[in-house]
Amino acid sequence: MPKEDFKKCIVFYPNKIKERVSYFVYKLSGKKKDLEIIAVPYCGSKAEKYFELTKIIEQKKAICIVFTWKADRDPCQKEFVEKIVKCENTIIVSTSTPYDIRSFLEAERYIALYAASPIMMDALIDLITSSEKTRGKLPVTIPNVAQKGQGLEVVIKIL
Repeated sequence: MPKEDFKKCIVFYPNKIKERVSYFVYKLSGKKKDLEIIAVPYCGSKAEKYFELTKIIEQKKAICIVFTWKADRDPCQKEFVEKIVKCENTIIVSTSTPYDIRSFLEAERYIALYAASPIMMDALIDLITSSEKTRGKLPVTIPNVAQKGQGLEVVIKIL
């Protein structure tokens, strides 16, 4: 994803990790003061709101970060992510296990945090805002996706 001058970041999350996403939004807004951040749960009564927001993403007016938490076991998460993953400026962030990727093989950008802890949220913010190279290796094999030890070394700065 090329670095663009995004002024908006739309964050979708499952209610299970609402408190951790609030921490992420608070810390990101402190680091990127000129960035408008909209955080919306994507399962439940706000369905009409997130479809309106996906139009903004599709028009490339915002970057989209979609958090998952055991999405392979939650039909609502799975359905939502399958729809939004097609948007070009979308990053899927698994906050439980790397295995969620099996449900979203078409995802171009996928980050596995393994937890929704403050330390992991801080690391994610550093990853998406830094110009430094990031290195990572999978500690497990994800069948039909990647082998244990497979890794990368990239700059992922998007904000």
